Amino acid sequence: MNLRKARLEDACVIKQTEQLLAAAMLLSEKKLRHVYVLDDSEFPVGVLSLSDINTRVVAKGKGPQDLLVSDVMTTPLHMVDIDQPVGDAYREILAHGTLSVPVVDNGILVGVLSMGEALRLLAEERHANATVRKQA
Repeated sequence: MNLRKARLEDACVIKQTEQLLAAAMLLSEKKLRHVYVLDDSEFPVGVLSLSDINTRVVAKGKGPQDLLVSDVMTTPLHMVDIDQPVGDAYREILAHGTLSVPVVDNGILVGVLSMGEALRLLAEERHANATVRKQA
């Protein structure tokens, strides 16, 4: 089963050329821990988290008004294609110690797969396989 059947969460995004202060305000306003970063062609190129801002800006005494999102974001961005099997996406989440992974379709960010949704899909797939074996 691929990710086309998944209930993907909306991805909050910002351009890499935006001021870091604007990104910090977006994170605060929407009560988010991270935002995905897009280049000028809308391709996902990184992720900016509260942790990035705290460790790379605040802890070093820098001001966010002097920096761009691209100065602070984490790269590379680990993502999965919408046609990948759900098991591969789940392993990607586990491999990077995250709770979710961005999903792309032809290079366009279409949503975010949560660990919970990946587990739901894996359980559904396992149940379907067990039913088929039982009927055989």
